Amino acid sequence: MPRKKKESTLVATGGTFSIAGTKHIDDCEWCFQFDDNDPIVFATALKKDFTTTPKISFTLTNRTDSTMTFFDEKSGKKLKLYSREKINK
Repeated sequence: MPRKKKESTLVATGGTFSIAGTKHIDDCEWCFQFDDNDPIVFATALKKDFTTTPKISFTLTNRTDSTMTFFDEKSGKKLKLYSREKINK
């Protein structure tokens, strides 16, 4: 018998949203992954300083030079995030 997929509940408190049932990670690292390849760590929390919430934020503006590139040395694959003018189809 297939297992029932766990559902998450979105909870709004004080103008912010969170997913019920999630937990904070004390020893955190941030990763990206190409397909099913090994995850690639691009940042880690340096210390357990909980006066601020550890987080990573990306900002891509509406400029042609707004680009972010990740490169996997093992596979040679590149992940590129960028902004461009809309393509009308």
